Amino acid sequence: MLSLRAIHWSRHTFTWHCHSSMTNFTHGRPSEEPKEIDPVYRLGLTVAHPKLSINNLWTYVLGSYAKMVVTYEADRLVAVQGLVDRLVGLYGDEYFAGVFRSHLASGLVWDNSYYNAEKALDGVPTWSWASNCPGVWFQNPSHSLINYDEETVFPKDRGPLNLDTPEKRALRFEAPLINVQLEKTFTSEDIVPYCPDWRPLKSDSFLDLGIKTEPRVLMHFSYDAANLVPDSFSEVTVLFVAINMQDGNDIHKVEEPNESIVVDQRTFISYHGIIVQPMGQFYERVGLVDFDVPRDYQSWLEIKQWME
Repeated sequence: MLSLRAIHWSRHTFTWHCHSSMTNFTHGRPSEEPKEIDPVYRLGLTVAHPKLSINNLWTYVLGSYAKMVVTYEADRLVAVQGLVDRLVGLYGDEYFAGVFRSHLASGLVWDNSYYNAEKALDGVPTWSWASNCPGVWFQNPSHSLINYDEETVFPKDRGPLNLDTPEKRALRFEAPLINVQLEKTFTSEDIVPYCPDWRPLKSDSFLDLGIKTEPRVLMHFSYDAANLVPDSFSEVTVLFVAINMQDGNDIHKVEEPNESIVVDQRTFISYHGIIVQPMGQFYERVGLVDFDVPRDYQSWLEIKQWME
């Protein structure tokens, strides 16, 4: 997508740099031999599970791509379109503005813990990683809570340069949309930095679910940009899109969570969603949430009923 080497020249100086070194010279040959680096990322796509492989490849590439500096941030979606077209052609998936339809939930629950943005990028869907790209990384959910119609989930006339109206930036799907009550009223001053290099937009709160779970449920939440943090708030509107089920280091991939999995005390269950706010006839993403289910079967049933 982007060259790993660059050359700059002026009237009297010739300079080149790559990932491993940078040097320049004004007379003759350089004083040292260029270092050898391998500019090729060798990433395999398996035949047995092509869509799973596409998602692993895509998030890996974006993780590296997000660390690169580009002249114009708005060009990021255009820059990856060539790779997208190749993957879509090979594996028959559908793509729009940063997400593949086969992995819609995982494409929406991106996080950005290290980039302190004053505001999200204009002209890019708020739900897309490209709206807040530097330092972005992705969750790996086990189960999607999203239902959609394949014909309408993405806009019909979509493209990386065709995002100038809300209709052209919209996703259309169903998922649990819940007004979550927090344990107290927060103000923008409560969302303070952990350290200067980290985003100052993270906090956590116990939830009022209207059910008696023990221990209490602690939700972690963050905002995507400083100008999106409300002056004062005691609830957040959350669109829950995914569940993660993990036993030790193994992530359970299941079509539908069932008793044989969640009743196991060794299994960790967490919900993941995005904070949204109304914008005309649509909702826009403003942040990210997740919480762990208390490790007993009754709590799982109660929270599942609360979601439904």
